Amino acid sequence: MDNTPRQALADFATNSYGIGTRLGYRLAGASGPSLRPFLEAFYNHLQGAHFGEGNAGAGNLSGNIHGREDVRGSVGVQLAQSFETNRLVFRPMIELGASHEFRDVRSTVDLQPFSDSATFRTSGPALDRNSYMARATLDVAVGKHGAITLGYGGEVADNYSQHEGSLSFRVAW
Repeated sequence: MDNTPRQALADFATNSYGIGTRLGYRLAGASGPSLRPFLEAFYNHLQGAHFGEGNAGAGNLSGNIHGREDVRGSVGVQLAQSFETNRLVFRPMIELGASHEFRDVRSTVDLQPFSDSATFRTSGPALDRNSYMARATLDVAVGKHGAITLGYGGEVADNYSQHEGSLSFRVAW
């Protein structure tokens, strides 16, 4: 019997990139609330990723995540307004829109649970082609050079929903 302790080590390698554009037009005047319809397009490429354990003997787990590409378009409207006080500028903003996925996007993974076992494939459900999104942010300018932004973004479709929050600090000089 081999009582040598083993510690599983893992490596992960992938490469991905994306490019997007957003076009918008301000309908309201320079003062008062701004109303901007927008159009977004985004291309995303995820190259196949590999992960694998080592030093675990026959218990090494390995897998390959298949690459995928998706093209997505969104249309919507943004409403924003600035409020100024003596020292701070508050800018709440809300966006509502709809998105369309132009390709069948699903995650597919090949797994090999043990070094000498057969590989099996599992595929996740395809993302819904159509979804609805909402984003809200509150930007608080602190003086001329700083800002704090609190945000929320959500997307809802027939078979999934996604929610995210953010907090950022910006200093410019």
